[in-house]
Amino acid sequence: LFVFLMLVLPATVFAQVSASVVGTVTDQTGALIPGAEVTSTNVNTGIVNLSVSNETGSYNFASLQAGAYTVSASLPGFQTQTFEITLSQNQQVRLNFELGVAAVGTAVEVVSDADALLATTSASVGDALPEFEVRSLPLAERDVFDLIATTAGAVGYSFGGQRSSAVNVTRDGMLANDTRYLTNAGALTATYSSPDLIEEVQLVVGAVDAEAGRGSGQISFSTRSGTNDFHGALFYSNNNSALNANTWFNNQRNRPRDYLNRTQYGGRIGGPIIQNRLFFFVLIDNQRYLRKQDTTATVLTEQARQGIFRYWPGAENDNALGGAGASVDSSGNPTQPSGATGPLQSFNLFTDVNDPNRTGPSTNAYMQRTLQAMPLPNDFTTGDGLNTAGHAWTRRRTGEGGLRVGNNTHRDQLNYRFDVQINDSNRASFINSRERNEVDSPTAAWPTGFSGLTVNEPGIWTAAWTSTITPTLLNDFRLGWKKTSSHNRSAYELGCCFGTEFEDRSPEAEELFQTLPMFNGVQLQPEASIWGDGLAGHGFGSTRGQDSPAYQLVENVSWTTGAHSFKAGFEYLWNWSDGWNTTSEQFPEALLGDGGAPVVGIDSGNFPGIEANDASHAEEILNDLAGSIDRIEQGFVLSSASQTQFAGYGTGDFRRFREFHKNDYAFFFKDTWNVTNNLTLNLGLRYDVYGSMFEENGLATNTTRGEAGIFSISGSSFDDWLDRGTTGQLTQIELV
Repeated sequence: LFVFLMLVLPATVFAQVSASVVGTVTDQTGALIPGAEVTSTNVNTGIVNLSVSNETGSYNFASLQAGAYTVSASLPGFQTQTFEITLSQNQQVRLNFELGVAAVGTAVEVVSDADALLATTSASVGDALPEFEVRSLPLAERDVFDLIATTAGAVGYSFGGQRSSAVNVTRDGMLANDTRYLTNAGALTATYSSPDLIEEVQLVVGAVDAEAGRGSGQISFSTRSGTNDFHGALFYSNNNSALNANTWFNNQRNRPRDYLNRTQYGGRIGGPIIQNRLFFFVLIDNQRYLRKQDTTATVLTEQARQGIFRYWPGAENDNALGGAGASVDSSGNPTQPSGATGPLQSFNLFTDVNDPNRTGPSTNAYMQRTLQAMPLPNDFTTGDGLNTAGHAWTRRRTGEGGLRVGNNTHRDQLNYRFDVQINDSNRASFINSRERNEVDSPTAAWPTGFSGLTVNEPGIWTAAWTSTITPTLLNDFRLGWKKTSSHNRSAYELGCCFGTEFEDRSPEAEELFQTLPMFNGVQLQPEASIWGDGLAGHGFGSTRGQDSPAYQLVENVSWTTGAHSFKAGFEYLWNWSDGWNTTSEQFPEALLGDGGAPVVGIDSGNFPGIEANDASHAEEILNDLAGSIDRIEQGFVLSSASQTQFAGYGTGDFRRFREFHKNDYAFFFKDTWNVTNNLTLNLGLRYDVYGSMFEENGLATNTTRGEAGIFSISGSSFDDWLDRGTTGQLTQIELV
C-alpha cells in the first residue's frame, strides 16, 4: 500500500504542523478493549474527529490542528473517560484510557488533568511557546523571533551548539526561511512574524525525528485561525528614543540619545462564517519607522571651491585632530602647525598654475549644479582642514536593511486565513501573508542631495488538505509558495527598469537624469576624486532587482495497524532566483582625473614649501573643478547564451540577468511503535538530496576541463600541483 501511494501521490516537501494523539484503551484489569470509540473535539471550533480502537486496543489521531481539545473514549457498558489537553504543532502525544465498568445505561465521565497524564512520544528535544506567552511576553519590536532566546538550548539563533545556518524555519508546515537560494538558511522568515499572527512557536534544539529535515534545529510557527466565536483586537505601539536610556558609548562621548521613532499599528479579527465548519482570520499589521543618523560627507571649503588652494610651507596640511601639527582649529580657522617654515600660503589653481588643459572651472550644467548643492563644511576633524573638510548633518532614515527584509522599514502587511471542515473526513485551509517594505537606500550624502529607494515585497502562500481515507489511513497534502522580492533604484532611476522599460522614471528622477553630461547621445555619470557622486549617493551601481520564488509540495501518509503508527512522505522543492544588477560600470561613468594630460606646474619650484601630498591633493581638486576626465568606463553584458553581441546602455538591455535554479527532494518513513503502555519506540529513516545550483540560460561559468582546469600550468590535480616537474594547461573559462 505504501509503495503504491508513494508512486501515485505528488512529489512533495515535508513539514510537520499537525499534532498527533495515540494510545490504547484497556479496562481496569489491563485487558485490551477493541471497538471503543475515541473522539477528539476542538474546543474552539467544535470540529469532532472519530477513531476506533483496533484489535490491539490502539487508536490514532494522526493529524489534529493545534489547539485545546477534549479527547474521550467510550464503549457501552463502560464509563466514559475524558482528557482535557492543549496540543502543540508537531506534538506527538500518548493518552492511554483505562475504562471502568459501569451499570447498564449509566455513563460516568471522568475528567483528567492533562498536565499530569500527557506524555509526549517523540525523542526530539525542544519547547513550545503557547498563544498566551506569544501574546503576553514583552517584545520591543513585536517580532516573535525575539522570543527564541528564551528557550533552553538556544543561544541567539544557535540551537544545541549548531550554527544558525543549520536552523530550519517553517510556518504552518511550509518552508518560510528568508534566503535567496536556500544555501545558507538561517533563523529568518520571508515575512514579518507578529504576535497577533502567530498562535504558537515551537523550537526543537535537537531534532531526531525522521520527519524533520533541513537542519538540526527547527523553528515552527502556526498562525491563528478563526473559531466559533468572534475575537478581535486593535493595537498601537510606539517605541520612541525619548523614553529610552542612552547607550554606554554615547554616555562616554557625552552624546545625546540616538533618535528612533517606531510606530506599529493595526488590527485583527477572526470568527465563524459557518458555525463548526467554515472560519476566517484577518490581520493588518503596519509600521512606520524613522531614525535620525549622524553622518559626515567630504566637501570643499569655501576658498577651495573658488579655486584657491591653501597650505603651510614645510608642513603637510592636517585637520583639527592633528594636535600640534594641525593646520586648522575646530572652527576651521588656520593655525600654524609646529613644522611650518613660514606663514600660510595660497594660490589660484587656474590663473597661478596656468595648466594649458585646465584653464577654468567646468561650465557643465551638472558640475555647476553639484557645486551649488554642495554644503559648506562645519566639521574640520576630517579632510586636510584648509581645502577639504566635512559637512556633518543628521540624516533622516525612513528605513534600514537594504535588500533584506528587516524590522526597520516602512511596512504594510496583510494576513488572512480560511479553514473549512468539508465533511467528517476532509478539512482544508488557505493562508496568505503579503507585505511591502520601503527603505530609503541608497541615501543621500548631502542634505541637498537625492536618495534612492529599495522596495521589498515578500509573500507566503499555503494551502493544505487533510483527508481521512479510512479510520486507520490518513493523507495530508500541502502546497506552498514563498517569494522574496527586492528592487533597488538609485536616485537617477526611481520608477525605472521594470520589464523592458528603461525610460519610465519618476518626474524627480527624470529631472535629475537630464542634468547629467552627455557624450555621443548617452548620459555620463561623473565620479569626482574628492566628493564622488555626492549629488546622488552610489549612483547607478545601486540599481538592481530580484524575484526569488520557491514552490513546495508536501504529501504525508499515516497508517495505523496494531501497535504501529506508520508515516511516510516524499519531498520536492523548486527554488530559484531571477535577479539582475547593473553595477556602476554598466552605465557609462566618467571618472575625473589626469587622463592622458597630467597636471603640470604644482610643485615646490613654483610654490615654495609645498609638500608632495599637498601638491597631489591640489591636483585632485583642480581636476574635479575643471571637470578633467581621466577615463570613461562602460560595461557590456550578455543576457542569453544565444546573444551574439554584447549589449550596453544605449545599445540594448544593459541589465545583467542571472536566473539560478536549485531543486531538492527527500523522503522519510517512520514507525511510532507502542511496545507497551509505557514504552514507545521511534524508528525512522530520512533521505535528502540537495540539488546543485545552475543558471537557467547557460550564463554561469566553469573551467573547460572541469576541476582539472583549476590547476592551470601546475597540472590537473593536487598531486600534480605538488610535483614541480608537471606542466598543465592554462585555465580557460566557458559558459555553461
